[in-house]
Amino acid sequence: MDRWSTFCRAGADLLFGTRCAGCGVPGSIVCRVCCVVLEATARPVWPRPTPPGLPLPCGVTAYAGAARDLILAYKEHRNVALRRPLGAALSRAVLAVLASYPVERPIALVPAPTTRRAVRERGHDPIRGLAAAAADRVPGLVRVVPALELVHDTEDQARLSATARMGNLSGAYRVRRTRQRALPSVCCIVVDDVLTTGSTAAEAARALRHAGATVIGIAVVAATERTR
Repeated sequence: MDRWSTFCRAGADLLFGTRCAGCGVPGSIVCRVCCVVLEATARPVWPRPTPPGLPLPCGVTAYAGAARDLILAYKEHRNVALRRPLGAALSRAVLAVLASYPVERPIALVPAPTTRRAVRERGHDPIRGLAAAAADRVPGLVRVVPALELVHDTEDQARLSATARMGNLSGAYRVRRTRQRALPSVCCIVVDDVLTTGSTAAEAARALRHAGATVIGIAVVAATERTR
């Protein structure tokens, strides 16, 4: 979304009042009903089939209904006011990972990489923003480390099957040279907004392990419910 579109959205909010990004009810950016969706208890969200090498994935809700609309409003329509409630949900997924894997080293939240083109088109890096919002809510030595970058262009994952997604992302990520020295001294949790087939998370974990990092889990806001 460009600056003009953002200005128009702000003007519309002033004229017509704020509406819930999840259901459209006037009053607030997230109504109480939709907020309940984001306040669910985080749990393991293993995809079926599970990609090889995928660490424990934890999420808060299913990628459907209000949760889907809220994530899309933040990610694709630059509704940055949603960063706080979505980041709070992501922080509970991070805590769920930590509860199953007690660590003594500092924790690094590693955002799933976003292409430069996507960042330009959206006007922001949504995953990095969520990671920062989540880190502020997790006690202890937690910091955001944007360690991953794309090695080569990939196809749009939304149009691919689970098997095709794994092939599409194979070898697609690597650790930035400027981040390689810091990784062995921390435990990494890969963070993203949505877990679908798990291919993105598995490839991110592979790239981090290749650089000597310890990857203890995946934290997401929502997960697509899939069956074999």
